[in-house]
Amino acid sequence: MSAIEDKDFKLKVSTAGDVIPENVQIHYNDEAYYLQQLSPGQFEFVFTQPKEDIEFTLSANNVSSKPYFLKVT
Repeated sequence: MSAIEDKDFKLKVSTAGDVIPENVQIHYNDEAYYLQQLSPGQFEFVFTQPKEDIEFTLSANNVSSKPYFLKVT
């Protein structure tokens, strides 16, 4: 996925499976933030004006995702 430098990037996440998490966290730059829940199983997070590439993971209910990469151009 890619974003434009200094322009907000909205990440939308949908969960799959029988158990729907109440919250999801994103981890990047040695920090953790909660995603905003839009509806059950639907979440979003805004990267505010990214300036450089970002590698991140998502986690919920003690399960972590593979690493994802946001390319900033």
